[in-house]
Amino acid sequence: MRLIITGYPRTGKTTLGRTLRDEHDWALYSTDDLIPLGWSEASAYAAATWLTLPGPWIIEGVAAPRMLRKFLAARPDEKPCDEILLQRTPFEVLTPRQAGMGKGVAKVLEEIKPELLRRGVVFR
Repeated sequence: MRLIITGYPRTGKTTLGRTLRDEHDWALYSTDDLIPLGWSEASAYAAATWLTLPGPWIIEGVAAPRMLRKFLAARPDEKPCDEILLQRTPFEVLTPRQAGMGKGVAKVLEEIKPELLRRGVVFR
């Protein structure tokens, strides 16, 4: 299994990722760990390294859609993951910045979803 958990901030992506890691003994990668690199560099790094690792693994974070977009452009015939789980409902009130990040996630996912579906990725 190669699972990506993404969505709005404060929706439980990290908690769910850790729970699944512990239940299944899968590797877990968090895009939050790459924040010091900056948005563009972080998504490029993850696309070039994490998405090319054999499974099972989980990648979670807000930057995942940007990572996927870069992977799709760089590897036109490869399937980046098996499933994408989109977390939509925050557990607390978001700051304007966090709400903007969530809208960015939704926008990028909407843009790349047809190609992900074409490559056999399942959305949940």
